[in-house]
Amino acid sequence: EKKVSIEDLTEELNIKQQATYYHVEDMVESGLLEASEGRPRYFKAENTAYYFRPGFVEPEDNPLMLENVPEILRGFVENRKINARIVVGAPYPHGEHNRRHKGAYRAGELSAILGNYGRRREQLIYTDTELNDDLRGRPLISVAGPLVNTLSDEMNGKLPAKFTDSHDKIITEENTYSGDETGLIARTEVDGELRMVVAGLFGLGTSAAIEALASRAEELGENGAVVRGYGTKHSIEEVQIVEKL
Repeated sequence: EKKVSIEDLTEELNIKQQATYYHVEDMVESGLLEASEGRPRYFKAENTAYYFRPGFVEPEDNPLMLENVPEILRGFVENRKINARIVVGAPYPHGEHNRRHKGAYRAGELSAILGNYGRRREQLIYTDTELNDDLRGRPLISVAGPLVNTLSDEMNGKLPAKFTDSHDKIITEENTYSGDETGLIARTEVDGELRMVVAGLFGLGTSAAIEALASRAEELGENGAVVRGYGTKHSIEEVQIVEKL
């Protein structure tokens, strides 16, 4: 029942305030924390306890790990090892569009998907403001669109589909798609390194793209697809592949 502020947590955990803000916002977005109205904001846990099933960090002989890596993920996962790093937009205004990424918690969903096929004990998720030469020398999966993720913005135009300059449509060689629930999984190679964008026109579209990777990865082929999600205005319950790339 105790309510705490960002400042309280920063002092208690002895970490940078920016890092505290990033993780707290993720927990609010995912429903783990409840935030008060007004300023300063105070936070409290929605429940008194949680449990997690860490199957994606079990040993290499984990019998639950899937043997056949889908074509779309090959190279990002090899020999039961996750080679990729996941890049999310920073949770504060940044980049050319001066936007912040509110849904970075979706990177956790993506890491769990990768964990079905491989494992990794080192850090897996980074923000776009943390990109350096070492990270750029690895396979990267960029979560969310060009408005909030500078890596997605940098890659837009180098993929088999792209977001329009107005960021309200996705264009392929043959079609143009719009709608909050429209998402894109697109894979390419940049300077000899694998890249993938998992994003939507809006948050629901990004959720649809991640759900497609989770439930229909074998159908995405090598280059990915444009997908459309169905469900409520807050969540995706089903996803349709509308065009393979």
